[in-house]
Amino acid sequence: MLSPRNIIYGFCRFTNPPKPKYLISLCRSNDLDIVACFTTSQTRALKNAKGEVVSYIFEIGDEIGLKPDGSPFSFPQPTVISFDYCFQNKSQEELINGFESPAIICILHQQEYLNLIYAMYKSKATPQKYKAIFEKILEEQCS
Repeated sequence: MLSPRNIIYGFCRFTNPPKPKYLISLCRSNDLDIVACFTTSQTRALKNAKGEVVSYIFEIGDEIGLKPDGSPFSFPQPTVISFDYCFQNKSQEELINGFESPAIICILHQQEYLNLIYAMYKSKATPQKYKAIFEKILEEQCS
């Protein structure tokens, strides 16, 4: 369920407060740990005061991938990934168990996925421990 590029939607019990959330799966390692990120519909800046990229924005109505039935998917409202706090690094079981009725609602287009990974890799707001993972993904996918 949490293969790279999958967007999961469900009622998330480990956010505060618990609420419906989107989770984007970014990476799955050999030991089955998942690196994923939450999205938010809260207004966030794309860049900080120093002009550094700190988030990734999916604009309303922009097709970013396909639903499981093959039809286009876009978020129903502007949706943001803020690089300074969005990450989850857990086993698939832990992540899935944190949701009620999780479902795959989209598989990101390859280019959208790579754009997101690149933005995270380049951002100073992304925790350093994820940079090597994102670099490896980019090397594998872009060579």
